[in-house]
Amino acid sequence: MQTKFMTLPIAGSIRHGEKQEKNGRSKPVELGHFVAKIQDDAMSHLLDKFKTKYSQSKILNIYFFDEDPLSIRRVRYNTGGTTCYCKLDDTKAMEKVNNKWTQKECLESCEHRVSKGNAKPQCTVEATLKFMLPDISTDRIWFLKTKSYYSILNISSYITLQKKLGHSLKGNYNLFLKTKEDIIDGKKFNNYVLDLISNENFNSNINSNLETQKTTNNKTRKYN
Repeated sequence: MQTKFMTLPIAGSIRHGEKQEKNGRSKPVELGHFVAKIQDDAMSHLLDKFKTKYSQSKILNIYFFDEDPLSIRRVRYNTGGTTCYCKLDDTKAMEKVNNKWTQKECLESCEHRVSKGNAKPQCTVEATLKFMLPDISTDRIWFLKTKSYYSILNISSYITLQKKLGHSLKGNYNLFLKTKEDIIDGKKFNNYVLDLISNENFNSNINSNLETQKTTNNKTRKYN
């Protein structure tokens, strides 16, 4: 019997951004390093271990425990949480109407997938990566959600290549953040995107460079 992701024992989530209050409004801001969020107070000891091991770190030692660590879907949220979702290549979505889930067509012409003016579409592509942090615990999993196009591209391309080469995905990897320069309205921003590499191919020079990068001089932009 195949175990579903939602039944697995979860420690918490990993992020590299968080919401911050400014002028009475909450805005997602890039941190430039990984942070952990626990599911409940019973996992507080794991959070303490994470803060000790990975304080201000741009690199995580992770372990994939199955062959499909990445899932990608289209999803729309509202104040009550998830209100519509479907797998990336599906044409059928599940939508919550009057507190009940019903099936609907997922089309490119859907009003929620279309940009309106300068506003982003309400329905976006979101990836979830699930893994273990062996330095923190060996009986709980962590997950990371991202809507960053380049982060999703980097991770999905890496996983696709490993599968095409006939390699098992199970094993230890380094999940790391690297800078990517973006230009928005003529202004340059140093954004951070996720990337992935196996432990055996992780160059110590890359490790050193990532850890010594300074983030205080980087302009921040909206975190996805």
